[in-house]
Amino acid sequence: MKISTVLAVLTLLLVPVVASADEDGTRRTLAVTGQGAVQTTPDMAEIQIGVMTRAATAREALTENNDKATRMFAFLRESGIADRDMQSVNLSISPQYDHRRKPEPTRPELIGYVVNNNLRIVVRDLEGFGKVLDGVVSAGANTVHGIRFDSSKREELEREATANAVKDAVERARNIATAAGVSLGKPITIQESGGIRPPVVQMAARMESADVPIASGELAIGARVSIVFELD
Repeated sequence: MKISTVLAVLTLLLVPVVASADEDGTRRTLAVTGQGAVQTTPDMAEIQIGVMTRAATAREALTENNDKATRMFAFLRESGIADRDMQSVNLSISPQYDHRRKPEPTRPELIGYVVNNNLRIVVRDLEGFGKVLDGVVSAGANTVHGIRFDSSKREELEREATANAVKDAVERARNIATAAGVSLGKPITIQESGGIRPPVVQMAARMESADVPIASGELAIGARVSIVFELD
């Protein structure tokens, strides 16, 4: 069968594959991308929380922010969150101006300062996740930027997902070769495209102290591989 016929069949199948021939026309190949996933129940979560304070001066805003952040850190340690699972990701001090229009053009008026202190934490006990959120809010945290659920067995599950991706690629290649009327040869190259990270679950940007219900659901850990086969 001619290469043009093989390519036409691949286009109709609408799968991520490529068939090609070497410059001398003696070697034909088929490139296929396979995907695999493993479903599991999350047992840990990563969340970014923060303390935002406003005051007339930068010193007042920073002092208030430091007090709340200190209480927040103390609560997290008392709750069993290890130091390795707490990481500061941003600390900023920003002036605030009044840009409202006035009868005469004037410079914006400085009305105060805003301090933001953001922290990324990992909670390895999902049963107590709601209580941790409630506790940090009570301690002074007032911003939450999102939750990413994950598994402590990620490496093991990623290996299983990669094996499933290879099986998927081989099955795709066999189906395409059969439909095109050619014989599938040995793999020439195998390349892993990387695992698929769990998405971030967005939450309200501002929170008040309250018992926070959390539904972790099911987690899909995925992988993708690209394999080039020789066509006999």
